Amino acid sequence: MDMEPARLGREEFQAQVLAMERGMDLRVARIDERMTGLEGRIEAHIAGLEGRIEARIAGLEGRIEARIVGLEGRIEAHMAASSERDRRIELLASSVAESAKEARSLKSNMWLAVLTVMLTVVATTVASYFASRQSNLAIVQAVQSSYQQGRLHAAPPGALP
Repeated sequence: MDMEPARLGREEFQAQVLAMERGMDLRVARIDERMTGLEGRIEAHIAGLEGRIEARIAGLEGRIEARIVGLEGRIEAHMAASSERDRRIELLASSVAESAKEARSLKSNMWLAVLTVMLTVVATTVASYFASRQSNLAIVQAVQSSYQQGRLHAAPPGALP
């Protein structure tokens, strides 16, 4: 676009500025559409990750429960066989209980990690949207300022540069 004030009339220049603003509005709309698509893909990916994490946690819980059941059977056999081993069996039972508590805290820590990732993604998306919007406004203001400076310091119509 030819934006020199000596060559354009006021109406033509305003029409060009309006066209630039419409172009910027179209770009912002395209960026909004892209961000909406990205948000959908991110949410789908997060949902898939949540499903995989839940499946892993369920598998771990099943294995831990199976181990606990196995250990309980061993404990009962040792109690019947010898009274001297009773103390050792009680120590094993307490360690199994601690393992179960650790498994529960692991599950809650995993959920907190998933929540943190989701919040980070949302915050990054929102921040990038507002950052790009501010940049576009700054570009339009710079163009308008340049035009005004050109009008103030323009050479007379018949003068050569």
